[in-house]
Amino acid sequence: MPTKPIPNNGGEVKTSTVTNQSLIAGDMFHFNEQLALQTVLNTSFFNSTSFNKTTGAATGTDTENGLLSPTVSLIYKLTQQLTTYATFSDSSNKVNRLQTAL
Repeated sequence: MPTKPIPNNGGEVKTSTVTNQSLIAGDMFHFNEQLALQTVLNTSFFNSTSFNKTTGAATGTDTENGLLSPTVSLIYKLTQQLTTYATFSDSSNKVNRLQTAL
C-alpha cells in the first residue's frame, strides 16, 4: 500500500512567494507635425518570501520598492506613411532571488 505524501496535500510544497506591482505613467509631446517626444516612467514594487519545506515557516524576505524604469522615444515623421524613431530605455533587474530553505 502506498504511503501518503508529506505534506498530505498531493505532494505540493510552498517554498516561496513573489509579488510584483507596477505604476506606469506616460505622455507624448508634439513639437510640430513631424517631431514628437514620448516619455514613459514605470515604478515597480517587489516582495519575495522563502519558506522552510518542512515546517512552512518563513525563512527570508526581500523587498525592493520604487525601482524606476524610464523610457524616452524621439519620433520623426518623414512622410505621411513613414515614421522613424529612436528609443532609450533603462529597466531594473534588482529583484533578488532568495535561496529556498532546505
